[in-house]
Amino acid sequence: MKIRSSLTVQGEPEAQLDDRAILDILDVLETRHDLVNEQWYALRAELSTLNEEQVLNNHSQKKVSDHSLLMEQELSRCQRFFHIFRQNLLQKKANRAAYPVLYTS
Repeated sequence: MKIRSSLTVQGEPEAQLDDRAILDILDVLETRHDLVNEQWYALRAELSTLNEEQVLNNHSQKKVSDHSLLMEQELSRCQRFFHIFRQNLLQKKANRAAYPVLYTS
């Protein structure tokens, strides 16, 4: 059975397509569809990889942020220690000036 179909393109004369032409067009469309599918799966795989890298990157950023916070806390503790230490030294210096007899050997 031979199927005849007409294909019109605006401004062009009507073209008659036989079974072979339709099958050729379907083959081209199927090949194009397969290529698009391959590209789509490749893009999905790339996106998945990028998402994994993003998760790792976010995890690394969180680790750096946590480490930075710990360093800030440690710096604050050191600043408090040295502030108290300085105050104690100033107090001892003031005590030595006020009571020199107690600090002479």
